[in-house]
Amino acid sequence: MNPFALAIWALLQALPRHVTDLDEDPGARAGRLAVTAVAIADATDGDIARAARVVALGDVESHYARYVMDGRCADGPDGSRCDPNHRGQAQSLGPWQQRRRACPAAWAAPLGSVEQLRAQARCADRLMRGAMRRCANRGVPGERGAFAGYRGIDCEWPGGIHRARRSLALRARLAGLVGR
Repeated sequence: MNPFALAIWALLQALPRHVTDLDEDPGARAGRLAVTAVAIADATDGDIARAARVVALGDVESHYARYVMDGRCADGPDGSRCDPNHRGQAQSLGPWQQRRRACPAAWAAPLGSVEQLRAQARCADRLMRGAMRRCANRGVPGERGAFAGYRGIDCEWPGGIHRARRSLALRARLAGLVGR
């Protein structure tokens, strides 16, 4: 694993576990998060701000819960089943909770595979960068715009502020781990 991926891995391991993962074997969790760290590092091309944004997004969307990453959304607790439709079927996928239309490559890959995780990380980074540009053009610049815009067309979503703060805190921690 390259140094940037190692730093992301350390950051991911420091995040609180999802309530459904409290009994997960530490070695299994470390392995699962190592694969995730490599996917994020590759998707964000060594850019600390982009990587921190993607890490923060996964943390607030799914807490990197094992059942979500395995593609078992129906196994999650009520209210945490990947945006189910009226039939109870998950409409979102993976740690960054992506819809099929926004991330078709992620939906086309085998469920729970490394290939799928890599496609999801690339898509999360692409969507966040696009939301940041779109919302900056609408007067909501930076992290707040990226997180508000990730949810959809509304760049003014108040939850973007909290998520932006989380991203900036993770960026500072990641920069420290990388030594920049």
